[in-house]
Amino acid sequence: EVNATDYLDQIKSLALENWAETGFEFELEPSRRIHELLELAGASIALAAFDGDEIAGYSTATVGPHMFNDEVMVCTTSALFVKKSHRGGTIPGRLVIETERAAKRRGAQLLFWQTRAGTELASTLKKRGYIDADVAVMKEI
Repeated sequence: EVNATDYLDQIKSLALENWAETGFEFELEPSRRIHELLELAGASIALAAFDGDEIAGYSTATVGPHMFNDEVMVCTTSALFVKKSHRGGTIPGRLVIETERAAKRRGAQLLFWQTRAGTELASTLKKRGYIDADVAVMKEI
């Protein structure tokens, strides 16, 4: 587990690769200020998988009370990405497991993964006991 703000510059190329695969039509510009605020609030989860000194993958999420019942703590992921060269190994699964553990340590009772429908990640998560819970729809306005 790491502080995301310590690694924002180092993961820029990985984040761009991630964005090219799964991102939206707007420019990727991670906010150091938002990450700092989430870290200060204890609401940030950032995990990094290393190959030597180089980051081979990462997972980011936020934890907090549900808007409709503040006794229910939820964790919502914002990113899970592993370099293509490392996807066949244990890093992807370890990042999922460690994200679950970090969320649980912070009191989360529910964990929501943000992923595109029909992706390998969506399929893998279902095999791990996750269920379809919501459908996100988007429209540029």
